[in-house]
Amino acid sequence: MIGQVKTHVGHADGVLVCDPSGFPTSGRESVGVPRQWGGRLGTVDHCQGAMSLGSVSRKGQSLVDTRLSLPKAWTKDQARLDKAGVPKASRASRTRHQLALEMLAQNGTALAHRWMAGDDEMGRPAWCRRRLAALGERSMLAVPSHTMMRDLETPAPAYGGQGRPPQRPWQGVATWTTALGDAAWRRLDVRDGSTGPLVVEVVTRRVVSRTQRRQHGDEELVVVIRSRDRTQEQVVPVDDSLSNAAPETPLGELARVAKAAHRLDECMQRRKSEAGLADEEVRHGTGWQQQHTLSFLATWFLVRETQRGKNMAPCDHLPADAPRPRGDRARGVAVRDDAAYGAGAPEALATS
Repeated sequence: MIGQVKTHVGHADGVLVCDPSGFPTSGRESVGVPRQWGGRLGTVDHCQGAMSLGSVSRKGQSLVDTRLSLPKAWTKDQARLDKAGVPKASRASRTRHQLALEMLAQNGTALAHRWMAGDDEMGRPAWCRRRLAALGERSMLAVPSHTMMRDLETPAPAYGGQGRPPQRPWQGVATWTTALGDAAWRRLDVRDGSTGPLVVEVVTRRVVSRTQRRQHGDEELVVVIRSRDRTQEQVVPVDDSLSNAAPETPLGELARVAKAAHRLDECMQRRKSEAGLADEEVRHGTGWQQQHTLSFLATWFLVRETQRGKNMAPCDHLPADAPRPRGDRARGVAVRDDAAYGAGAPEALATS
């Protein structure tokens, strides 16, 4: 499947997206189920957690890999793992970020891409963003709105001549965004289609974020994108991200990467609704992997059929050596075929 995704979806300016998901599942013995935050579910409940990797480009989008996230309570209970049939190679305690990096190492070379993207669970820890930079990946990862940072493009407080020079204040991204004036925002028309917002406003700044240990982090680019309803001019969802891209990166390129993450969300929803992933509860580890693999294949089949439908001409179902129609027939217009029915034989038409 990786080879097919590379051929039909992969592109040099593509985006690899890491997407965490939760699957509601009951039962203490169902593989990997604790009471935990369900990501897209938006609540704490009994569910299985997973990290998926997808490829998004101008040619389309597709999920390519997924890994089950086992909580520590599971990895420490060998009898429970044995009963649930978890493969021995998958029993180590790994965070979803570590699972994402494993999938990137396994599939990243085969899938052409220019960017890595992910939601705020992926972007929250500074070490994960730093690791991607060390791997040579250009990333733009969403972060929680309370992420603390220092704006390097604002003047530093005046030095009074005694003690240490004062530092720029730490601010949460949301607090910093609220204080911006209208002149700081640049409006872009992203032409998202009839169902989504067509206009976004973007602001970027060079910043330094604070690590989990309250230390001074690396210099990054904060990217805040807010959508506007074209008719009512109301601000709707705001995306806060940190990127290791150069400050001169075009705003349209940053908006494209942010949009890629939302496009993979649509692919995940299709996998749940049309490929049957939301209708099953799997208790066994091997069954979980098989079910998700089959749902990947089913979703990929739907993606390819959609692509074929968009590109198919009315005569594409004909054998390669068959004569191709011209004129009205090529455009799908019904035309009486005298050669087939016999010239001047209206009775043949009446009985066909």
